[in-house]
Amino acid sequence: GVYNVRTEKQFIIEMVDDAIELIKSRGSAAFAKFRDDSSPFAFRDSYIFVFKDDGTAIVDPAFPSLEGRSLLEYEIIRYMIERIKDKDMAWVSYLRPKPGDVKPSKKLAYLRSIKLGDNRYIVGADFFPASPIWMK
Repeated sequence: GVYNVRTEKQFIIEMVDDAIELIKSRGSAAFAKFRDDSSPFAFRDSYIFVFKDDGTAIVDPAFPSLEGRSLLEYEIIRYMIERIKDKDMAWVSYLRPKPGDVKPSKKLAYLRSIKLGDNRYIVGADFFPASPIWMK
C-alpha cells in the first residue's frame, strides 16, 4: 500500500522535550544518542539538532562535518538564536526546499534551551508541515 505518513507538530514537540529530558539525566553524553539515526530522535526528515547559543554546532545528523564549527554565517541560525533569546522555548518558521525539490516550502522548527554548566544549548527539530488539501 501507499502510506502518506505526516509529521505533526505534537510529534516534534515530544521529540524535543524527550531530548531535553535525556540531557537533564545524562548531560552531554546524551548527544551521541541524537546522532544515531535508529534512535527515537530521528524520524524521516526530522531529527534532533543541538547548537550553543554562540552558534557552535554540537549535533547535526544531516551535516556532521559542521559539528564544532560556527553556524553564524547562516541567517536561519542567527534568527533561531534571536527568537529563543531569554526564552525556554520558541517556534521558528522559514523556507527551505524539501529533499529533491528546488522550490522552497514552509518549514517549522521547535526549539528549547537548556543550561549545562556554563553553556546554554539550543535543542530543536524541524519538519515540513502538511499543506491543507485545498492548497494543493
